[in-house]
Amino acid sequence: MDFELQIDEAQEQFRVLKLHKYETDEEDQKNVNALSNSWNELLDLAYRKDYEVIEVKQSYAVITIDVVRSFKEELDKAYSEYLRSGPGSSDCSLEEGCEMLA
Repeated sequence: MDFELQIDEAQEQFRVLKLHKYETDEEDQKNVNALSNSWNELLDLAYRKDYEVIEVKQSYAVITIDVVRSFKEELDKAYSEYLRSGPGSSDCSLEEGCEMLA
């Protein structure tokens, strides 16, 4: 929507220049006139490409969900290990902790 407004603004600027008989480059005028059509063609192409990759996006979503689930399980295990034997656990004294670091 934002780009459509910019196209409309450019076309309006060229229309005002023409209204006041200000000379503009003919090539620039053609390009401004073609902006709307080019933009619409680009949008159509983008929608078609998006439609073509729907199945790929769906399979990617399934794979991503599995990877995230696996990562969450690994993270839960690591966090449990951290709570069980990490800093602040009662199983390790300060001296033992210093020895572990050395």
